[in-house]
Amino acid sequence: TAVTGDTYTLRIEVVDPVPLDFTYTVTSDIREENEMTPLEPVFSTASNDMSRYVFSVKGASLPNGITLNPNTGVIRGTPAGTSPAATYTIVAKNTGGSKTTTFTLRVLGIPPANVTYTTLVDSFTVGTDIGSFYPTVLLGNATAWGVTPSLPMGISLDRRTGLVSGMPQAVSNLQDYVVTASN
Repeated sequence: TAVTGDTYTLRIEVVDPVPLDFTYTVTSDIREENEMTPLEPVFSTASNDMSRYVFSVKGASLPNGITLNPNTGVIRGTPAGTSPAATYTIVAKNTGGSKTTTFTLRVLGIPPANVTYTTLVDSFTVGTDIGSFYPTVLLGNATAWGVTPSLPMGISLDRRTGLVSGMPQAVSNLQDYVVTASN
């Protein structure tokens, strides 16, 4: 008599170890139109094999001009505009699972440069309106203005626009004033 056997299909899968915890170290804000220093993922253990990881952004997209390399996890680029501080989530995934980390990044505008007041005269008369003197900014965008020392009594600087206007209230000596534009 013939002996018959039975078979059983055994299913086995071997997966990668779950990705290790990782972080990105962001040391400062970045500036629009300036290539950023690349951000590399920093893992909790140096011996982790990242070659089988796939990195992705979860949720909010990175600022325009900034990209994530899906194979290395390196974030780099040149921001194409400003963006407020935002928290971004990066996922490292392989066949063993996934890990996420977050970091905060803000893209500031180009700092204002070459600020001038082309029509501002240096002598005004007490009690006479001086008119309105608007600044010209050749590079960047100014969102805040300041002046040192304080302008003569009755003359003011609009802290949002840089406009100098007013009516002098008292005689003052000729003096230099430093106007600062920032963003």
